Amino acid sequence: MSMYGSLSAVFQQHRRRNGKRWLVFLLLVVAFILYIPVGLALATWEELLLEDCWEQLSFEYCEEHWVEGTNETDLFDYSNDLSTNLMRSSSQFACIMSIMLFILLAAGDPALPDTDGGSGSAGSFVNGKAGQQAKGASEVARN
Repeated sequence: MSMYGSLSAVFQQHRRRNGKRWLVFLLLVVAFILYIPVGLALATWEELLLEDCWEQLSFEYCEEHWVEGTNETDLFDYSNDLSTNLMRSSSQFACIMSIMLFILLAAGDPALPDTDGGSGSAGSFVNGKAGQQAKGASEVARN
């Protein structure tokens, strides 16, 4: 197989992977828009009062998050708007998963072909014949 044949195969692999990358990127954009701008605009929550915190959580935990001088904590009560908060948490999960998928797609990229027609890594391309020619040219320049 010639060098151009191996490059064509690598190009076809990159082309298939590029479509997957665009789908993952589109998922990330849609999920992010639902999570931050839309989700924050629609969400309603209240600060959790100290008495309510004691009923729902432990006394020690509520004391750690108590805002001194008030009967409030720095915790929030999301129970009055479950559907919007469910949408936000699902969108956050989709954002995280799409980023992880994007990393996995990038990690599975095929290696660049060697100059001798075999498949190898980019380092072997630089250290192959092209790398040897560059080393030889630099030695000639020094002399």
